[in-house]
Amino acid sequence: MIPKIVLSLLLGIMFSHSISAQDKPHLSVSGSLKNPQIIAFDNLEQLEPLIDIHSVHDFAWSPDGSTFLVADHYRLVLYTVSDFMAEPRVIEIEHPDNCSNWYCGIDSIKFLPDGDQFALHTTPHTIAIYDFATLKPVRELSGISGFNADYTLRASAFKGEIRIVDALTEAVIETYYYEELEDCDYVCGIPSPIFSSDNRYVIYSGLYTEYTGIIDRETGEITSPIDTREVVGFTTDGRMIISLGIEPGYLSRGVVFTDVLTGKQVMWLDFPVATQPVFAPDGSGLMAVSGVDPFSGPNAYQSAMMVGFYDYDTLIQAESLTWEDAIYRFWTGESAGTVQDYSFINKVEFSPDGKYLVSLRTNGEGIIWGVSP
Repeated sequence: MIPKIVLSLLLGIMFSHSISAQDKPHLSVSGSLKNPQIIAFDNLEQLEPLIDIHSVHDFAWSPDGSTFLVADHYRLVLYTVSDFMAEPRVIEIEHPDNCSNWYCGIDSIKFLPDGDQFALHTTPHTIAIYDFATLKPVRELSGISGFNADYTLRASAFKGEIRIVDALTEAVIETYYYEELEDCDYVCGIPSPIFSSDNRYVIYSGLYTEYTGIIDRETGEITSPIDTREVVGFTTDGRMIISLGIEPGYLSRGVVFTDVLTGKQVMWLDFPVATQPVFAPDGSGLMAVSGVDPFSGPNAYQSAMMVGFYDYDTLIQAESLTWEDAIYRFWTGESAGTVQDYSFINKVEFSPDGKYLVSLRTNGEGIIWGVSP
């Protein structure tokens, strides 16, 4: 039976074609692409911009590192990493006539761990799983968030219940309960629970500590409340929960590391307007996080954007560090803008081979960084 997503009016009929000269804006070379080196502790000072990114909603590396996939409003563009400037393949997605502004279309793309499929999140809110070989949709999912890494499970929270469901059949697998506060509006709620990489733990967190907890699906135990809010992920070893230090109505003030077994805060990294930290794929412990230099402007909105690097093994032994404690940091050469018109870096990510680091801003502009020989 053909999945209903194939007939979806939202995603429409897809086709590939060559990019013409006038609509080839996504990548432009700004440095040497010959034999880039693996980014490591001993060559951070040699990092330089290699490729400029333009008009992109999101990007993703294929797990084998061979393809760099970018998305704009309603197009997927596939670049071959071994030859970034070779003509890419383009997949266009037909979109509704009433949804044509910047915030419509493709929100994000994410490869599943095996690399054979990727998830495409679009607005109006739809999630579809695509086959990477054919670039065709194979199934549509209910819900818009709370999925595990391979999109087989989904966790949702509502009115005192957290349900774990089969993402394919929507059958409820497990139900857990939390105490809901009286006379509390939507901001007290839980936006989206997060699975650990092995699916054992589910972390739920709202803006208030009463709505935070760790579910151990193996034992059924719940640790609540926990010393964190606004959870965004886990460290590579799965031992620490990563969350952004956000107070209601404010920008991120830094990064919080919380022990997944105890729910207690272990380390606080003071890094203004921080993004989710990322780790070099070689297991060296090299960690990158972006934010702004608070001394470079009158406020966060008009400050210079920067990326800082840390040795995670050393960092996690400290109770607190600041952006000034980074073993190396560089300024991206951009400012966030003004209070009225600003765009921060909202995503940094290493390539699977560790040779590139991408920084992407909320306005769709970004840079692929690397170390030339």
